[in-house]
Amino acid sequence: MIHIPVVDLFAGPGGLGEGFSSYKDQTGNKVFDIALSIEKDPYAHRTLELRSFFRKFPEGEAPDKYYEYIRKKSLTRSVKQQHKLRSELFDRYPDEARQARQEAWHAELGKSKELFNRIDSRIDTITGNPLTTCWGVIGGPPCQAYSVIGRSRNKGKIGYSSESDERTYLYQQYLRVIARHKPDFFIMENVRGMLSAKLNGKSLFQKILEDLRHPGKHSVFSGNTAADLEYQIYPLATRPSAPEKSSDYIISAENYGIPKPDTGSSC
Repeated sequence: MIHIPVVDLFAGPGGLGEGFSSYKDQTGNKVFDIALSIEKDPYAHRTLELRSFFRKFPEGEAPDKYYEYIRKKSLTRSVKQQHKLRSELFDRYPDEARQARQEAWHAELGKSKELFNRIDSRIDTITGNPLTTCWGVIGGPPCQAYSVIGRSRNKGKIGYSSESDERTYLYQQYLRVIARHKPDFFIMENVRGMLSAKLNGKSLFQKILEDLRHPGKHSVFSGNTAADLEYQIYPLATRPSAPEKSSDYIISAENYGIPKPDTGSSC
């Protein structure tokens, strides 16, 4: 079966990606494959990479050495010893370790043009596969600038303003990938406080929604080829009966005019 490739941005330890990776169709076959995940926090990335390593083995066939590593790691607080145990595990299964490293990247989005080029090249390789007829982007851009907890902490900072906080605009890195690569769908998760956050006195949530609808038009990273790119947005609230009162959102979207393939994976 052909899996639908997924690129996970601001992946954290990989919770959203785990959901996609474990989803199966009615016949019991997995539908999605995490082709690339990116996270800047070193501890979250280690979890991300380890879970990727685990998924490289057929379901139910992870080696005993993997579980032995988990047990031994839980018994030591020495970071040096934990790294040694991990190296021993990865050295024993070099092919799976190489694939995990290729999938899970430790990098900070928005910090260098070189990283942009690496990401673009990797996604071009993923989507350039003739068997790839549908693919998507998932992830949750950092939210410390407008989450309830983040705003509470920021109030205590002298001279702080959300307009000057670069974290407010990190979702634009998400836009850049969408505008450049035009995925068939994307899903962006966010946090409590997003609906009430303001930017220059206006709703940040509404701005993000509009930017996501027209990523090529609004993204500062876009090119002319993406100017007409348009997505249909589906906000999925935690309380569907009263979405306007909900505090948590998952934003789902699909590209207008998605071609429906006759064979292979389909969106």
